[in-house]
Amino acid sequence: IELDQTLSIPAGVTLTLDLAGHSIKFTNAGFGIENRGTLTINDSSAADGDHGIGTGCVYTTDVEAQGRHAVVNYGTLTINGGIFGDSDTDRTNDNGVQRGNALRNVGTATIHGGAFTCCDNYTNGGYAYAIANGSGSSYPDASLPIHYATAYGSVNGLLASDGGKLMVEDGSYPLGDGSETNLWRIVYTSGDGEVQLDGGTYTRKVNNNYGFFGNYSSEGDGIVINGGTFKNAVSDKPIYTDAGVVTITGGTFQQKLTAGASASIAVSGGTFTDTDGLSAFVQDGYTVSGNTVTDTGTRIFESGTGLQSDPYVIKTAEQLAAFRTSVNNGKTYAGQYIQLADNITLSGAFTPI
Repeated sequence: IELDQTLSIPAGVTLTLDLAGHSIKFTNAGFGIENRGTLTINDSSAADGDHGIGTGCVYTTDVEAQGRHAVVNYGTLTINGGIFGDSDTDRTNDNGVQRGNALRNVGTATIHGGAFTCCDNYTNGGYAYAIANGSGSSYPDASLPIHYATAYGSVNGLLASDGGKLMVEDGSYPLGDGSETNLWRIVYTSGDGEVQLDGGTYTRKVNNNYGFFGNYSSEGDGIVINGGTFKNAVSDKPIYTDAGVVTITGGTFQQKLTAGASASIAVSGGTFTDTDGLSAFVQDGYTVSGNTVTDTGTRIFESGTGLQSDPYVIKTAEQLAAFRTSVNNGKTYAGQYIQLADNITLSGAFTPI
């Protein structure tokens, strides 16, 4: 089907759309599907075990400006299957359509399956992420749990949260094929956006030194990693955070972690193939033991993890002194939050921070 205008589902309407192996091509200068009601998208052409990926596609073709999203959700959306942002089923060829997100969610959306991409980054400037949640402070409650998805391509990036919270349970997230030099991040946050990764496989194959992660959020917890497998598939490239704090409590990391001057990584768990420099990122009370990070049982702080929502807490002179010593020995705590929770009386000489 070819449409020259947005397919709009108004508030109060409940609809199930089965692509059934067919495609919807939008040629208009705007969105493809705009949902303000309750919409479920399936693709019955997908075989069992293919995670909802059959031959049905939804995409836009106008690449003159950004924001030509395949699906925009303001209401309640469930995606069980389909290919979004691509005109065919070959996930390795150049993609000259979809200069916008495959999905932009500002309501309540859930993904159980399907594939998501957007135009190659050289297509009229590109600059789109495959899956994006929220839109600044305008939609603080935007929620997008992903139970399984495939996000891919030679795109600007794969997962973005500009507001609200995007959560990933599982899926496959490969960025680039190794030949590109202008692609960016696997995961990006801005505004008050948050991303939580509990599982999935994330592979960055881009021949540049840009970030794997970038947390530009000014509110909330930014990027939190509890699980998953992370790999930079270009030789000698690290898993690099270029801004903000990335919190790691678990997961498997196949290259060493590095951070830019305005970035920090807070590690309290996980498995690491390369532990070079890892100790600089390990949180209070944890240590590098072999290829893992383990709990030492000894703390500088009363409580906390250093997040804005859970700051490190100092209540005693002994804790303040231990914090002072940690900082003076080179620990930066860049991007982390420290809270003084009680009045402290210092006696005798106190070496300043």
